Amino acid sequence: MRIERRIKDLADEQRRRARQERTVRLLAQFKAGPDKTVHSALPKGSLAEAIHHAVKLWIALTKFTDGYSLSYARRIRSTR
Repeated sequence: MRIERRIKDLADEQRRRARQERTVRLLAQFKAGPDKTVHSALPKGSLAEAIHHAVKLWIALTKFTDGYSLSYARRIRSTR
């Protein structure tokens, strides 16, 4: 959200470019953790549940980096 606060007043294309430059890298780093951890978490445990929840939200979480608004990305997730 820090990045979004910094770019909120930019034009759409500038926001999209800033998201591609900054946010995509951070999201990839974030996803590496759950991808690695999911195999060692207990299947019914709260950690596995949290990881599976994050995976379900991944499309919406990454969609806004392509230029969509966060609210639009949330609507995409809610229809799946």
